Parts: sequence; C-alpha cells; structure tokens
Amino acid sequence: MPTARRPEDRNRVKYIPETVLQQIDQHIEAFDEAYLPILVMLRASGWRISDVLALRCDTCLEGEGDRWSLVGDIHKTRVLGHHVPITADVASAIRVQTALVRKAFGEYENPKHYLFPSSNPRCIGLPVRANAVTNAFHRFVTRCRIVGPDGRPFRLRAHAFRHTKAVELINNGMGMSYVQQWLAHLSPEMTLVYARVSEDSMRKQWEEAMARGAVHVASAGPQPIDPNELIAGNELELAYIRGNLDATRVETGYCFKPLKMECPFVDIACFTCHNHVTTNDFLPQFRRQAHDLLEQIDLGRAAGRPHWVDKNEKKLRAVQAIIDALEQQRVHGLPKAQREYGSADRAKLDAERAARVAG
Repeated sequence: MPTARRPEDRNRVKYIPETVLQQIDQHIEAFDEAYLPILVMLRASGWRISDVLALRCDTCLEGEGDRWSLVGDIHKTRVLGHHVPITADVASAIRVQTALVRKAFGEYENPKHYLFPSSNPRCIGLPVRANAVTNAFHRFVTRCRIVGPDGRPFRLRAHAFRHTKAVELINNGMGMSYVQQWLAHLSPEMTLVYARVSEDSMRKQWEEAMARGAVHVASAGPQPIDPNELIAGNELELAYIRGNLDATRVETGYCFKPLKMECPFVDIACFTCHNHVTTNDFLPQFRRQAHDLLEQIDLGRAAGRPHWVDKNEKKLRAVQAIIDALEQQRVHGLPKAQREYGSADRAKLDAERAARVAG
C-alpha cells in the first residue's frame, strides 16, 4: 500500500540544484538522442511533462528572428494556446525535431502531428509516454554518474524541471503575477510555493550583491550605504535578513522595515504613495497592469477566492484612477509641500492653511 504524502511534502519545492544542472550540461552529449529535445523543452518551458509531450508540430512554434514563443495547451488548468518565450536556439531545436518527425512518420503513424510521437508499434498515433522519458533520465544519471549535493545518484524527474524554471524566474526578478501566468497556475497560492527558494542559494546571492555595494532608498533619495548600518536602531538584524530572505525580499530589492511596523504599501505599493509621481510616458505600463489585474480577478473568481478578488479589485481601482488622470493630461501626484509630509503632518498643514484663508 503506497505511503500517503505529508502535507508539507506536497508544497515542497523539489527543484534541481545548480550543481546537478552543471553536471547535466557537462554530460549532455551522453543523453539519449531520441529524448534530448524533450529535455530541452522541459528545461526551457517549465511545463509539465504531459503538456510537453502533447505539443503539435504545426502549432507549437510562433515568431521570427530572435523572438520566439512555445505554444501549447495546459491541460490541468485548461489553458489553450498558452505562450511562453523561448530562445532562438530552442526554436531551432523545435524546427529540427519537426523536420525529423515529418520525415519519419506518415499521416497514419502520427495523425495528430505530435512533436514527440511514439515509435512503439503498440502506441501508433500517440505521443511518447512519460515513463519512457523517466527511464531515459535514469539511464543518463547512471551512465554519467550524476550526483546530488549529498554525493548520491540524483533522482532526476521531469517535474523537477518545472520547479527549477519557477525558481529561476523568481530569482531573476520576475513578478509573481507574471510567474503565475508563465506557469498557467489557476491561483496565486500555487505560485507562491515557488517563492520559498533555497536558503543557501539566496544567502549566496545576498552576500555577493552586498559585496558589490548596496543602495538605500532614503527620504533624501537613493544613497550608497554600508549594509552593517541597516542593523542600527530598531531595524531588522542583518543576520535575520540573511536567514530569511524569502520573507524580506520584494520585487525590486529587500524590505528593512522594523518587524512591528505595518507597511502602508503592502497591498497597493506605489499606487497610493504620496511620494509617487508619474507621467503620460508610463501609460502603457499602467494599462498593462490593469489588463493583468483583470486577468487575476477572473482567475480568483474561477477559483472561488473572494479575498484575492477583493484585493486585486482594490489595486485595479487605484491603477484605473491613475490611467484616467493621465489620459486627461494631468500629472498624478500631490504637490511638493504635501509630498514632504506624513498623513498627520499633512492634516495639520491643511488645517493651518484653512485657518489662514479664514483669517
């Protein structure tokens, strides 16, 4: 009787360590040639093995020059014609695979034009089976002695490439909503699992980044700063930051607010900040944000997540207000005198101004 998985195991990010990826690259020529294009697609797309094997020769590639997209259906979340960007090299691999398939398989052997049709006589008209790819991984690991950080043979699984791609996108600074779209997740909670990346990996990135210099966005503007200065007063201790980067990391850096301080921008970020000023040059970005928020709202409704819907509708109202103001040729932002005061100070300033007017 199979052992039931623990709840924490279901949400654990089982990505491929960098040391293992390096070994795969080093010995890639020893990988079974028939399955190598599948490995390339798994690593480039981050899709599930079932979706990669269901790719069709005549519809899976779009683009030209150096701008290409992989196109396919994501069956688990029922996303049809899903697009993700790929490199020109991956696009070239798809074209080569397509040419080989069309030469080796006729209409009878491959009536649905699969990019990876099975050559097994008992599976005519079907794509390669997932367990055949798993077996190819096992042979490769054994043949090339691919080992994990513990020195033991690494158990290479197709789904691990999905975890690895998600962690790669997040580490490269892609926003969570875009990672969600890339992976075709139904809810943002599914994507947030991948934000818990390796502590060792993040600590190494932190230390390397700090060694190159840090900039603190202070009230007087961005200022170069000694990282050790950040532990002064009631600020978060640097040791805590190093050990909890997943908790303090934000899209464009790290948050060093005191532990007990509430963040006024956690829900709507810069959209309601009195220091925020924007111009018509940024209209395309705001329109794109509005479009993305509408998609998130639809996803939240479909998933039965009223809290997520309410949160994104609040963001959408703030973004739409900025769009409306910009479209009317108005600069969004408060006057300088108001921007330099906090909310309590602004109220006092307004009261004093009203008293002077009344006097």
